Amino acid sequence: RHGGDAARALVLGGAIVGAGAVIFGTRILFGRIQFARWVDIVAPASLVALAFARLGCLFEGCDIGTPSTLGVVYSSGGPTVHAFGAYIAVPMLLVVAVLCGTRWRPGARAVVAASAYAFVRFVAVFFRAGAPPPNLGQLLCVALVAIVGVWWWLDGRGANLTTE
Repeated sequence: RHGGDAARALVLGGAIVGAGAVIFGTRILFGRIQFARWVDIVAPASLVALAFARLGCLFEGCDIGTPSTLGVVYSSGGPTVHAFGAYIAVPMLLVVAVLCGTRWRPGARAVVAASAYAFVRFVAVFFRAGAPPPNLGQLLCVALVAIVGVWWWLDGRGANLTTE
């Protein structure tokens, strides 16, 4: 089963191509757009795409969780495993609801989205079959939070995320 690889390639490839298209398209067609505003637009859509990719993996059985007494069974008589895909998809959709329902400073939606994803992914990996924690994915989550934190701090926005 290679659905997990396909989902990662889909999300990564879509992010790269989409980012390039938006950056160059907005500059050519509409003049300059602030980077902070652009990532605020992209962040919720990226989390929705990620949630659907994880739900696809949940339904396909390509990214399963560790054995559990409560969870999903992929084959008759098979073990019950944690619903790893749902452990990421559901929180990400809740984060999107918060992101879209609150007034944020420019760049704050992206900061909250990236930080929430990194936290959820870091915790969810403990319930994923395969590479035992700590692993590269968890280290990348820590790095993502550090990068976002430094960007936010250097940008001078401080801790107040919801006031324009």
